[in-house]
Amino acid sequence: MRAASKFSARDLYLLDHTYGRLIGDMVLHFCQREEIRPALIAWHGHTIFHDPNQGASLQIGHGAEVAAKLNIPTVCQFRQMDMALGGQGAPLAPLADEMLLPKADYYINLGGICNISFIEQGVRRSMDVCACNQILDRLVNQIGLPYDDKGKLAASGQLNQELFAHLEQWSYLQHPYPKSLDNTQVMSDLWPMVSKSGAGLEDMLHTFCRHVASQLSRVINNSRYPNSSSVKLAITGGGAFNEYLMNCIQLALADLDPVILPLSREVIAFKEAALIGLMGYLHMKKLPNVIGSSTGSYTDHIAGCLYPTWSTTHQYE
Repeated sequence: MRAASKFSARDLYLLDHTYGRLIGDMVLHFCQREEIRPALIAWHGHTIFHDPNQGASLQIGHGAEVAAKLNIPTVCQFRQMDMALGGQGAPLAPLADEMLLPKADYYINLGGICNISFIEQGVRRSMDVCACNQILDRLVNQIGLPYDDKGKLAASGQLNQELFAHLEQWSYLQHPYPKSLDNTQVMSDLWPMVSKSGAGLEDMLHTFCRHVASQLSRVINNSRYPNSSSVKLAITGGGAFNEYLMNCIQLALADLDPVILPLSREVIAFKEAALIGLMGYLHMKKLPNVIGSSTGSYTDHIAGCLYPTWSTTHQYE
């Protein structure tokens, strides 16, 4: 998958269908194991590239292959309509923030990319703040770990001032919102900056956590109401299990007396999955499933492409 962005058009199209069949097989196996038959499948797909400046975003894992395998309506391709309407195609998460999570001042998702949503002048705003686990995980992947468990390695490191200064000066951070990040952009711009910094592994992890916290603090302080003295935060995504990163965020916001809402492990880990399911449900109900003020598109709208059931009698066995 990491090399797919460099494939020929033909090979990428073949991969789109091959990966779709694989996902269909995996969903079928899950449904058989759990003895369930869903009324609907909502499938985001694997992002190959995301280029809002060109109005294009590509997710593969063809929805038709999933629908064909299970004969269950499948909704996919949730970003394209938003981009056609002048939006960034991201972040989509504010829909789940508004409809599924308890009330908070700021909703933060610490995934591969860190994003945030909040109410400003009566409308919901959102943006990709900076890279997050995409860098942190890749650093520890080099020593055979899937992630830095509870941020223990990061906590043992020290701040590398030079690397921190370079991270804080990254050009993307100066752009106004709404804005969104492409994974390829993170790898081309930030990964060399971090990996070639000459710092030790623990120091790179430590410094990058401090960078994420610094950028969240900047966004929150620039957007909060002047009279607010405390902020409620709902934090989800894998980074919420990184205790050192969470400590960094609390310290960076210490002047605002932050309150982090207690959320279940399931909500923290699977909010984005719940989001896609919600988007698929709203699509089928012909209700808006993208918040235009969050993505920068002209209006709230119904996004997604539906592959319906292909038979009224056939069911998978």
